[in-house]
Amino acid sequence: MLLFIAIGDAVAAATEYVKPHEHPKLIESALRLDGYYQHPTHLDLKPGMYTDDTQMSIAVAEVLIPGRMPTPLDFADAFTRVFHRDPRDGYARGFQAFLESHKTGIAFMRDIRPDSIKNGACMRAVPIGVLPSIDTVLSIAKTQAETTHDTPIGIFSAQAVALMSHFALYRDDPFDRLQDFLEIHLPHSTLLHRMQIHKRWRGPVKNPATNTIHAVFDLLTHCSTLSEVLRGAIQFGGDTDSVAAIALGIASCRMPNDLPQVLFDQLENGPFGRDYLKTLGKQLMDAYA
Repeated sequence: MLLFIAIGDAVAAATEYVKPHEHPKLIESALRLDGYYQHPTHLDLKPGMYTDDTQMSIAVAEVLIPGRMPTPLDFADAFTRVFHRDPRDGYARGFQAFLESHKTGIAFMRDIRPDSIKNGACMRAVPIGVLPSIDTVLSIAKTQAETTHDTPIGIFSAQAVALMSHFALYRDDPFDRLQDFLEIHLPHSTLLHRMQIHKRWRGPVKNPATNTIHAVFDLLTHCSTLSEVLRGAIQFGGDTDSVAAIALGIASCRMPNDLPQVLFDQLENGPFGRDYLKTLGKQLMDAYA
């Protein structure tokens, strides 16, 4: 799961908020899935590097593996720990500056303003789906969301991603039953109806976080392979790496892996790269699944 989150993140990072009419060759190249490409302005993120979507998912996974019920401080500690041991660009500018100036969870919790309705809480929620109890999935998704996105949309979006991940891992139903599952188990499921999630997603994915949920849902319910999911996220435009990371991480539990080997071989493999992601993913699955 974590490895595929990183691949989706790193492939689609090249096209994040890139306008197709300004960089048509880049979009065309990225859609070939034959390697990683350089974003035209995010020059510190080299091809094959993952971004905040993966790093924050790593933090959540590390909190979950010990098997105890985590607190908001546990997540804040993890968010600061993973950033400072492996500093990287890719975060929203304001939040990156916040992380750079806060090195402990206590300091993080003291100064954070958790009023965001963006997709930061849902982009890191895929690992929570490994928990076998739906009630626990909802509770922990809410706890981690509250550290940074203590808003109805922020919490809803994190719980939606965690539930979609749980559905992919534990349910035998096809993805065309996913909407029914979400409507049964999601608090504030009326948001699903307001989103008209049954309709196809069109256009670039922007804020608020409910748009990310809609785009991910569309990919899961209309794609049949991992390459289709990844290309679909790129074709949407907008926040392509967050959508790709979430959707590919979830889809990897169900769909055939037809991704080219080059995407595995060229993914970054430093201390917290490909091999670490494989090991951490196995530890997470062994702890719960």
